[in-house]
Amino acid sequence: PKTSKYSGLIKRFLSKLSVRQKKAEEELQKLAVTDHLTGLYNRRGFLLLAQQHLKVANAISMTLGFFSPI
Repeated sequence: PKTSKYSGLIKRFLSKLSVRQKKAEEELQKLAVTDHLTGLYNRRGFLLLAQQHLKVANAISMTLGFFSPI
């Protein structure tokens, strides 16, 4: 296939655009769960973090329950 002289330039541009989009999405995700003034978790962030910790605690509890005597 014939490639244009701009194909390398276009690839680099799209690559940079993709990186910028990924960074913007990460920043948006961070802003969705933190207070913009303090950087602390907001209600949504706290609930997500609590949910993650509860999953871990349940997994540990089930594992420990497996080893307990009958």
